[in-house]
Amino acid sequence: MAVTIKDIARAAGVSHTTVSRALREHPAISDKTTHRIKQLAAELGYVPSAAARGLKTSRSQVLGVIVRRIVDPFFAEVLQGIEDVLHAAGYSLFLAASHRDEAREQKVLQAMGERRVDGVIISSAQIRLEQLRQLNRFNIPFVLINNQALDKPDIYSVYHDDEYGSRELVQYLLDLGHKRI
Repeated sequence: MAVTIKDIARAAGVSHTTVSRALREHPAISDKTTHRIKQLAAELGYVPSAAARGLKTSRSQVLGVIVRRIVDPFFAEVLQGIEDVLHAAGYSLFLAASHRDEAREQKVLQAMGERRVDGVIISSAQIRLEQLRQLNRFNIPFVLINNQALDKPDIYSVYHDDEYGSRELVQYLLDLGHKRI
């Protein structure tokens, strides 16, 4: 069974509030007491509960990402960048692949909502407005990647502009002196 703050408090002969404050290095707790409690916590094998912390802070420190396929080379690089940023910020990644399956996507969104992820990045052409409303009901912010189908003012979306990119590419080649493009 997992060691709790109450277990540490009993072993240390202090209140669970004192243990909680010591583990968070609260200034009201002396350095000596903080050190003693942290040492005891380590000896007992205490591991803070992310679920309990989430209840107190209303933050899960988890970001959900839904992609079509995990093996897509483009998204592998995007996912690596997302994971690097999340790791630096102390967040974890909840990754799911939709495999272009609407029912599967619905289950993933439900699971992310139930786990109270702090946000969701969605890269799926299958996503429907009703599914996004489900995230809104959970009060979970989201952003779409490469999905212009739901281009609405209240939906945040990041996508590339193919027309603009093509114009820039052709102009660049012309500037280099290329004639046959």
